Amino acid sequence: MIRSRAVVLALTCTGIHLLTSSVGAQQYVTDDAALTDYRACQIQLWHGQRSSQILPACTPVHNLELSVGLIAVWKDGADGHFEYTAQAKTLFKPMTTDSWGAGLAIGVGRDPAFSGTARGANTVYAYVPLSLPLAQSRIVLHENLGWLYRSAHGIGANAITYAVRGDAWAWPRLAFIGEVYGAVAPGPKSAETPAEFQLGVRSSARSAQFDLSYGAEVRTRRRGPGWTIGLSFTTPPFL
Repeated sequence: MIRSRAVVLALTCTGIHLLTSSVGAQQYVTDDAALTDYRACQIQLWHGQRSSQILPACTPVHNLELSVGLIAVWKDGADGHFEYTAQAKTLFKPMTTDSWGAGLAIGVGRDPAFSGTARGANTVYAYVPLSLPLAQSRIVLHENLGWLYRSAHGIGANAITYAVRGDAWAWPRLAFIGEVYGAVAPGPKSAETPAEFQLGVRSSARSAQFDLSYGAEVRTRRRGPGWTIGLSFTTPPFL
């Protein structure tokens, strides 16, 4: 009984720590209703079978996180090319250990559905991240609903993006993560993306996180992110 209570207390404390700092999406598409610590930066790096990315995210002013990332695409629509992403994110309601949180993110570059982007394509997107902690933050559910507009060679297309993710902390510093995401739109010239999933494990140690995940298309189980390994760390406040 004492050991069980100690485990519950440790998991609760871990949830409090994660919810009061940036949770970090890493290679996962679904974003959370949290920001990097004020005046600090979170550096996210990952390398996978589909793409690799470096993404610094900083919060130079209260309630405004800015991020700019460079992506090397190995295999996704147009093979062997570079892309970028630039995003601003704010919160309407910060997530706490016992209450939901919500925000708004607006960006340009590679869209949040992580779909294939041909060379010369331009994308503008926006989405609302929602997060809900359950079981004393041992389980956290995240949901994103958004819109994107992609134009290439004078042809534009719209789509509605969606993403759902669950984080389950089985141990104070070990979590299992699963998500499903994609983009839907009517019309032959839409920016629709087939639904994909990712399953992974996360290890957390102080200000660093390590992720290992595997993803594929929901229907075919073939194409998709494949295996991806990621590392993120948060700097002390310095801005």
